[in-house]
Amino acid sequence: MHTLSPTALFEVAPFYHWNAANYDSKPADIPTATTWDRTSNYAGLQASVRGDVKRNNLAATFYSF
Repeated sequence: MHTLSPTALFEVAPFYHWNAANYDSKPADIPTATTWDRTSNYAGLQASVRGDVKRNNLAATFYSF
């Protein structure tokens, strides 16, 4: 967070996400034994700028991953 002026503010928030799930069926599951193992991870960034101009509040946000 950074104050650009008394009426303007700039914020940056990086993030990282990791998730895993392992679905295993019972060994006696015949004729099909389904196993599904998955993992996901990603990083991203959210940035915003806010300010007051005369009697109006303005905001702009950027979000990416």
